[in-house]
Amino acid sequence: MRAVLIIAAGALIVGLTIYAVLDISRTSRERTKAVSKPLWVIIALLFPVIGPGLWLFFGTERASARGTAGAAVGPSHAPAPDDDAAYLEFLAKQAQRRRADEERAKREEEKRRRREQGGASPDPGKNPDDDGDSPGRPPGDPAPSDHDDDGPREDRGR
Repeated sequence: MRAVLIIAAGALIVGLTIYAVLDISRTSRERTKAVSKPLWVIIALLFPVIGPGLWLFFGTERASARGTAGAAVGPSHAPAPDDDAAYLEFLAKQAQRRRADEERAKREEEKRRRREQGGASPDPGKNPDDDGDSPGRPPGDPAPSDHDDDGPREDRGR
């Protein structure tokens, strides 16, 4: 039982020392009190129980001790994402693009299904590749060519 207490006390001291050293390294120079940061690290490592205790009580200004006056001195924090108007606008545009992509995928899937069902359109005057946005060509009308006699078509892809 005595060995367990010794091991637990040693683990507590090591943990407290590690916490103090990490806290010293993360604290800005403006918030350290009494001595410089490198000296605080040496104190915490050389005096495993007393050093971290001194750091925690006297080494730095804590947020709760600073109150509202000290809060203005510290670094300013960015607003939460749900309070940022630009971020909310970005999310709305992203959702709109996602909906448009889903609708486009549904239309493409429907076109694919129509092509696979029998290979021909139920309406003989309608092109099976037509998505319904433009009138179909008559059955004898050849498909428009990509090139006219004068060169490539200007309105291709529109």
